[in-house]
Amino acid sequence: MSVNNLRKAKVPRTAVDDMESILYLLIWLGVWGITTEHRKQTRGGHRRVVNWSMDVETAIDSKQLTMSSKSNLDILLNEFYTPPVSELGSTLQAENNGIIADYEVLKRITKAMRKMIFDNPNVPGNAKGTETKTDRTKAPAKTGRRANVSAIKQALDSLFSDEENEREPVDSFEERADPEVARGIHGDVVGLLRACADQIRSIS
Repeated sequence: MSVNNLRKAKVPRTAVDDMESILYLLIWLGVWGITTEHRKQTRGGHRRVVNWSMDVETAIDSKQLTMSSKSNLDILLNEFYTPPVSELGSTLQAENNGIIADYEVLKRITKAMRKMIFDNPNVPGNAKGTETKTDRTKAPAKTGRRANVSAIKQALDSLFSDEENEREPVDSFEERADPEVARGIHGDVVGLLRACADQIRSIS
């Protein structure tokens, strides 16, 4: 499920939410295994995607962190299924059987989808990323020396602030719900999946 749906935001649901949900499904399959036999081998292991099936807040935080950058996604992709050497005899044989190659293709698809959804070069800058607008509880008032330091910092910030820093933070999920932006992202992802399907059909 998309982050936007998990947090039950008032942001309208769009096709982008469905594309995001498909992305998580592909990652889930990549981590735990595409086939029944692969899933038997990963059963009981600890994977970061376990956080996605825990409480809602944990799932939201985990997904936002994973999708916030390419490097964070790469950490998760390193947990994709890898056939044990004992099963196939050697890594080379595994490659010949196409198992490792299949999961590498799945990794490339997930990387491309993440970029299209969360870092699409064709959408406004404020529609990128995984930032959300939330109402934060104000921190307790500071006293003594800490209060003086805080007051000095605020004064310096006000001297060197600019219009960019003073703007209200945006919700990237809300920005991507704009019909035009959503259509663009949806079109990009569908184009990617169609190209992958065409390539698979051409070699099968």
